Amino acid sequence: MARASKRTQLLQAAAAIVNEQGSEYLTLDAVAKKAGVSMSTVSRVMNNHPAVLPETRSKVLSVMKELDYIPNQLARGLSSNGF
Repeated sequence: MARASKRTQLLQAAAAIVNEQGSEYLTLDAVAKKAGVSMSTVSRVMNNHPAVLPETRSKVLSVMKELDYIPNQLARGLSSNGF
């Protein structure tokens, strides 16, 4: 469990990195809150997991589009490198 918590902390830290315009990246958590779902559900939608209801998938994708959400590649790289 501690490993997952450390990974979550790293992903959140990476998501908070300021971009060249001086604004913070939109986080997965912000999308989840706006859509009224968990961060895990947003992640499942992004990874096209089959266990997400079509209505939920549609709602999350709609919020992502509304917020112009772009996944943070640094955060994705941390996740795929086993941190």
